[in-house]
Amino acid sequence: MRTRTSGNRTPFPEGLAQPALRALANAGIDHLEQLAGVTEENVRSWHGIGPNALKRLQAALTSLGLSFITQQTTDDGIDGYISQFPDEVQAVLKKVRETIRSAAPEAKEVISYKMPAFRQHGILVYFAAWKTHIGLYPPISGDEALTKAVAAYAGPKGNLQFPLAKSIPYKLIERIVKLRVKQDTEKAAAKKKKRK
Repeated sequence: MRTRTSGNRTPFPEGLAQPALRALANAGIDHLEQLAGVTEENVRSWHGIGPNALKRLQAALTSLGLSFITQQTTDDGIDGYISQFPDEVQAVLKKVRETIRSAAPEAKEVISYKMPAFRQHGILVYFAAWKTHIGLYPPISGDEALTKAVAAYAGPKGNLQFPLAKSIPYKLIERIVKLRVKQDTEKAAAKKKKRK
């Protein structure tokens, strides 16, 4: 099985404002190296990332010999991502994908941070295969009952980890995605109202 490793975990540069730190956390980014797999355009679109934060992040990446990617490239999109794993993991990833697609029929499939993701107004969820689990991002908030239901799967920073050695809770994933669709729709409506 292909193993994904986090490698180095350089903290963000000092002086980033709280809105920028929240934007990074909401995108599931917790260390600088992860930004090397993202386009500058994508980062710029995150609410809370202003010109100053973008400059600081670019400078910090440059100091590590890294940079934002210039173009969002995928081999064959989500199909290409899934195809690199063993058959039994592919079957799980396909079912996760179908579950998300069913719960968010209007969302578009994309590759972001080198992971499969579903975007509506913003990113709803990312999912990824790791050595022993399927990861689902970002962390869940805003629904106390659901937060309790996912507590057993909470990994670092609240991101969810579903062990491959156990049954994947597809119904729970469906509930998570439906919540994220609701939150994404409300956030987009609030933004639109604010602009008026």
